[in-house]
Amino acid sequence: MTITSYAQNFEDVILLRALKHVQQGFYIDVGAQDPVSCSVSLAFYELGWRGVHVEPSPYYAERIRKARPDEQVIEAAIASKEGAITFFEIPDTGLSTGDEENARRHEASGYRVRHTDVDCLPLSKILDSHKDRNIHWLKINVEGMELEAIESWSSSQARPWIVLVESTRHNSPEPNFEAWEPKLLALGYEFVYFDGLNRFYVSVDHAELKSSFGAGPNYFDRFVLTAWSPFCSVLNTELSGLHQKLTGRAEEVARLSQELEVRRAEANLSRADFARAASAWEKTSAELTADIAAQKKIIRSHEAQIEALKQELSALYRSNSWKITAPLRSVGEILKRLGSKKPGQPAGEPVSCAHDFPPLGGLLRARPKVLASQSQPVLSSERQDHPRAPAQTEMISGATWPAKGTAMPKLMVVDQLDTSAEAESVQRIYRQLTRARKQALENR
Repeated sequence: MTITSYAQNFEDVILLRALKHVQQGFYIDVGAQDPVSCSVSLAFYELGWRGVHVEPSPYYAERIRKARPDEQVIEAAIASKEGAITFFEIPDTGLSTGDEENARRHEASGYRVRHTDVDCLPLSKILDSHKDRNIHWLKINVEGMELEAIESWSSSQARPWIVLVESTRHNSPEPNFEAWEPKLLALGYEFVYFDGLNRFYVSVDHAELKSSFGAGPNYFDRFVLTAWSPFCSVLNTELSGLHQKLTGRAEEVARLSQELEVRRAEANLSRADFARAASAWEKTSAELTADIAAQKKIIRSHEAQIEALKQELSALYRSNSWKITAPLRSVGEILKRLGSKKPGQPAGEPVSCAHDFPPLGGLLRARPKVLASQSQPVLSSERQDHPRAPAQTEMISGATWPAKGTAMPKLMVVDQLDTSAEAESVQRIYRQLTRARKQALENR
């Protein structure tokens, strides 16, 4: 079976080697201090043993009570008689003591020492309260008060099987057992083992246990160490560094987890925004597609109408009516031009179209007038032989004009006609042309 050693210097390993045959034994731990760290009794407690803890420090006494509620805790110091003594407590250490000389030495080394009064009682009283049962081991660690503790035992007849006593000065290999060891040997004990810190004694009534002592803790004792053991200091340093790194990594993981959650929330919002945008785009796309289709349909309809109009216009251009009425359209255009005055032209001045229709220049410069007759000859005027007057037949907008001295089929040029009469004639001829065009369109 493998055990866990919690003691400072493997004291529990040595005791268990000697007492491994005892089931659910009993112990008295004087100067117990912490219930876990550097505890000699915890390995036994885990194996089902129970015992008594004597601890004058209120802090450590309370810790033991909480950790071992099924064990007796005596909050007192060991002294030659009952009463109270001044106790020099050095917090967070195992150096608290009732010995003033030791307290001053620790204070000089830089430790903070707090003075307090605590109860005290002789060791004999504690031993006598359990004299009717086997006390398998007794540990005494009273920081310089070992002589007074052993002297307070002498009146009791109780004899624990094994006694171990811290026997060097604090943090020093210097022994300090010379004063108290003779008194312990006188009580019926024999020295059997020194581990460098503690001296082990066996009662003469249990000499059979002496053979278990000799070799130090070793492989065959089948034990493991706790993480806070001083023998694991290097490992503890490494573990502490790893723990700090792990803590840092854990904080980093927590930070990254929070950041991931934020990113996920943002991603969810982005997905929702994208989904809304995609839905809106699809709707708009469908509307635009439908609108484009409708516009294409309208365009095709307009194109068909244009094509029909083109065909109709082409047929019109090819028709005989269009060809027959070409001279009429030309005359109508000329008459429109003749009926309009240019801006700034003085009232009563004849309308001229010579600048718009150059072939008529020679006829109109002599102030010609238009008549409705179609057979009257052209009358000579004083400017009839103007160099720019037409000497032969000319074409004007599809109409045929006769040469000088010949009859004109549509228009006749005369001199000095009244302008109002000219306008009246133009209007009459325009009406005739309009009726002719209408009749031609109806006959298509």
